Amino acid sequence: MNFPIQQGLFKYDITDHYAILGIPLNADSKLIRQRYLIVARSLHPDTCKDKTENGKKLANKLLSKLVNPAYELLSKEESRKEYLLILSQMGLNLAAELSTITLASDTAQKLFQATQNADLVYDKLLKSLIVEQYSELNQVLPKIAQLSELNLVYLMVQSTEKSDQHKPKVKPPSEKPEPIEKEPVAPSVSAIEASIRRVKEYLERKNSSQAIIELRAALKNEPNNCT
Repeated sequence: MNFPIQQGLFKYDITDHYAILGIPLNADSKLIRQRYLIVARSLHPDTCKDKTENGKKLANKLLSKLVNPAYELLSKEESRKEYLLILSQMGLNLAAELSTITLASDTAQKLFQATQNADLVYDKLLKSLIVEQYSELNQVLPKIAQLSELNLVYLMVQSTEKSDQHKPKVKPPSEKPEPIEKEPVAPSVSAIEASIRRVKEYLERKNSSQAIIELRAALKNEPNNCT
């Protein structure tokens, strides 16, 4: 990609197709297409508001290099599923850094500071950013950067909440000693779990292409496993 964006997921060598289109991470195929048609129309040479030669060239470049590839990936259910797994794993890997990460945009900071209803806050902040996302061509990249940082914080918050939900509950001390139970045999690691571990290692090395290959193989072997 020839556009310099160094915020959010872009900072970790992952192109944020959701930020490019200006849609939430839980967008379905219908919303993805609706948003694409709106963005594509605003950038198309025949309907672009910027009538200058440079403006039309920039609009065409944004459409062909960013918007069209984003729609091509997200419009296909299988590729979208693989991509979301990559993003979720990235959020999980970075969740521990949530309290120390430096945020450049006010919107991302507001989501980080939200103590409850993170989903509602995320949705509201995202909508505030996409209202005029492509109205001023010279502001498109900064807005994509803000959206991607918002997406990154949301992924990290979601991963933190899921981790808290799966923490084992500590039993209060009992006055009567409980009978000693036999220690259960540790279950063997499934193929999908092993694949997720390898995906995590690839992402830590910033090798997203190999991570996608690993995920595709895992999904092919166990298509019904949504781990």
